[in-house]
Formats: sequence, structure tokens, C-alpha cells
Amino acid sequence: MITEFLDTETVSDHDHFQAWRTQHQDGVVLMLEAGSRGRLHGVRCTHFGSGPPYFSSDDGFGSLTSKRKLCGSERELVEWAIENGIKVKRCQHCVRDGLVGAGDVENDLDAQVAEAEAVIVDAIPDQQERALVLRRLASSAAIADAIAPAAWGVTLFTDGFRLNVGQVEVLVLREGTLRVNLSAELGVPPFVEPLFVAATYHSMPKPQCAFVGTIHDYVDVEAAIRDAHEGFVRIAASTRSGEAREGTPFRRSHNEGLVEFARRTLGDVKPAASETPTTRTDYVVYHSSAVMGYPYTPDPNGRVAFFTNKPESVVRRALGSVVWIFSGEQAKGKTRYHLHGKFKPNSIVELDDAREISGSGTFPPGPIDVTDQPWFRDLLAEQANFSLGLNRIRSGSVLLALDAIFQGDATPPSSRETLPEEISEGSYREGQGVQITVNRYERDASARAACLNHFGPSCQICRVDLSTVYGPIADGLVHVHHLRPLSQITGEYEVRPDQDLIPVCPNCHAVVHRHDPPLTPDQVREMISQTGSGKA
Repeated sequence: MITEFLDTETVSDHDHFQAWRTQHQDGVVLMLEAGSRGRLHGVRCTHFGSGPPYFSSDDGFGSLTSKRKLCGSERELVEWAIENGIKVKRCQHCVRDGLVGAGDVENDLDAQVAEAEAVIVDAIPDQQERALVLRRLASSAAIADAIAPAAWGVTLFTDGFRLNVGQVEVLVLREGTLRVNLSAELGVPPFVEPLFVAATYHSMPKPQCAFVGTIHDYVDVEAAIRDAHEGFVRIAASTRSGEAREGTPFRRSHNEGLVEFARRTLGDVKPAASETPTTRTDYVVYHSSAVMGYPYTPDPNGRVAFFTNKPESVVRRALGSVVWIFSGEQAKGKTRYHLHGKFKPNSIVELDDAREISGSGTFPPGPIDVTDQPWFRDLLAEQANFSLGLNRIRSGSVLLALDAIFQGDATPPSSRETLPEEISEGSYREGQGVQITVNRYERDASARAACLNHFGPSCQICRVDLSTVYGPIADGLVHVHHLRPLSQITGEYEVRPDQDLIPVCPNCHAVVHRHDPPLTPDQVREMISQTGSGKA
């Protein structure tokens, strides 16, 4: 029989409770906590006072809390909790001492789902907006779960929810305001005020900011900020050394009912292909030219050796695995990243303050510039600190991209087919011939950036900004055309980005090069004017 003690004129509820304890040494107490939660304790739990005889109210300990307590057998209390929609946990000390059964009570998930549904429907009345927010919650949780299953938790409030990954909140809905944390630099479009604010989580590397606004505002920017948010989640789920986080204090308040409500509403949401865990265990190592004082050059005999401060247990796990070799070089204040090859380490040498890991490597004909490749940006985002080196690659899409490049299935960016005068993203000095298999010319990302900074992203022939046609996905999508054909340049010369270069859309650029010598911008504008189809 379940018993609850109340104060009387002569005896307090506390003394009633202690008296009951001395008569029911194998009894169990359900302590009701905030909201619809409770915790099971055995009556001999030291949280309720010392003993024997356990019932004394003069021992200086007294009751654990003045909160409501129900007494009875464990079975009775669990059944009562199920009937009343109470989510039950067990006192860890009592589980350890055998006073209550082990494991959390998985009771009445339907009741928990109903509670979550009531909160979310009230907080987000619009069905489409509600589905969008639930999908964001489910997708972010799936990403965190794929990387660090024990390091995330969802807390349900009376007016919303909070998703924590590690120590950091990544997605919060309270009082009608949605906060979406982002791995992005505040002030760089689209991350501009007033909908975006600074974020200063000390455990997260910069840049970071956050969207803060209504759900209606979020609908308008969701697609544009999705990648930055998912990058934030990936970083939060990893330690600075690139390993998966092992836990979070917010797991204790995790609300499975809200997660299940999202699943039932949307179907089973899985992480994107780029987040899907892989059974492969590939790693990356990194050579910083700024730190080492010299650029990375492969050993002519194919031997590869890298130093790391990682623990021996971590280093040993990399033996026999594929390790991809990257380097970074500073150029006019920006780091350019290159892929050099891969190796399989088979030896570890213990040094005074580090470990050397070495093996035989395989290298392409030359280093491949990967700085601006989307998959490489994903790799940087998942590595909390890329420069530490010997980090595991967790993204399936990154592994696919690396395999494709190395096997020749994808054209590396340094040798991709471009229109002859396009300035690819890579000093303003141009024209120096470089022998590969055919002659090509050095192109400079600084020149491209300076040109776009002067003219903007609109085509200087047809005046179209592609982002106004295709939306945010086309932000910055424009070619840079060299007005002086590089094939006519025999030596090195100083490029003037505001005079020698212009941005042109891919269509106009293709038309320019349909003629030899290339058509001038004025000639193409005249063609557009004659057809009446352009704005020029």
C-alpha cells in the first residue's frame, strides 16, 4: 500500500516518515521533484538520515528534503508513477547498495510524448514552423549522436526546450525566442545584425555567433545558416584534440519524450551523409609552415614521419590506419591548405616531449590546394583544433572526397578545367609559367578578392547578381575575367585588380571565350543590347 505522510497537530510528517522507515526496512520512497519527475530511494538510504534505528529525528541529519514523499514497495510506486505520468530515476547510492533495482525506469513514454507535444504545440502554434524547428532539433541531435552518443541532452521547459552538446547549448527555444548557435563570423553576410549576435563560449573556437529571433524570422534564414549551425554542433561534440566528448551533465535532465515526439512527427531523422559514422578509422596529420619554419616536402624515398603530443594509446590506434597529410602556408595573411598524400604508420618512437609516428607514404604528382573545397571546410569544422594533428576523420563525405581525389575520380581543384582567363581562388603577380603537363599560369586568390572587393559580385557585362536569381546558394558565385589574355603575357607583371580584372557571370564568361581572340566586354554588351534580353 502506498502511504503519504502529512503534518498533524501533534506529529510532523517528518516524524511520521521516520517511524514508518523503522517498520519497513525493505521499503522504498518515491521523492517527487520539480515538474513530472521523481527519484526512488530505499528507506535505508543515508540521504534520509543516519542509523540504525533510522527513525530518530535527533541525530542531526533529519530528512533529505521537505518535498513530497510517497512510501511503499518499489513495484507499487513504479505503477503509480506510470499512471500519473511521472518520469522516474533511481538513486545511484541505493542501486549500488542493492536497496532498489538497477537501471532507470522506462515508464510511460507515451505520457512523456504527450507532455512534450503540449509544450511544443503551445510554443509553436503554426504547424509548418513547428515542423521546421522539430526537424532542426532532430537533425542537430542526430549529428551529435553520430559523433558523441553520450554527450548531448534535450531539456524540456514549460515554454520550450534546450539542446546541449557537451557543456554548450546549441539550440534553445524559450518565451517565443529561438537561439541557434553558429560557427560563423558575426558581420559577414548573412550573419549580420539585428538577427545575429555575438557568442562567447570559451570552450568553442572562434569564429562564433548566434541567430536570435522569432521562429518566423528563422524561416527566412534557415537554409542560409544551416551549415554554420551543423558545424557548431560538430565542434561542440568533439574535444579540442578531435576526440568525441564522453559525456555531458545535461544528460541527467534529458527528455526522451521530446525526442520521441520529434521522431513521431517527422519520421526517423538521420544525420546527413556527411555526418554518418563510418567504420573506417582514417586520420589526418598537419604540417604548419609558420610553426616549423619551412614548407612540407615529401621524402624522396617515400618515408613519412610526424610528431605528436597525443597520448600513446591514441597514437597506437593509428598504427596501420590511413593517415592523410595536409599542410598550411601563410600568404598575405591567409592560410592556404594543401593535401600532399597519405601514409600508413607502422612505428612509434618515444621522445622526451613527444612521439614520432612514421611509415611509408604515397604521393600525387604535386600538392593539391584544397583551401576552398566544401568538403575540406567540413573537415576543418569537425576538427576542433586542426593544428594539433593526428585527429580522426569522422565525416563520411570527407573520406569519399579524399578517395575520389586520390583515385582520380574527381579532378582536384588545382587542375580542374576552368575558362582560360578565370582567376581561380589561390600576389598580384601573375603570368609566371609553371610546367605541369601543359603550360598554365599562376593565379592568385588575393587578386580575385581585391577585384570583387572593388566591383562587387555582380557581372560587369550583364549586371546580374546570381544570388538574386538563385538565392543564398549563389552568394559570391561569379568568375573573374582577365581583360588581358594571359597567353599574351610572356613574363611576370603586376596585376591591377580594379583595371585588369572584372567579375563576370559564368554565362557571359563562356560567351567571351566563344571567340579567338576573346570578345571584349563592350562587344558582349552590344550583343545583349541587340537581343533586348539584358540590362546592359
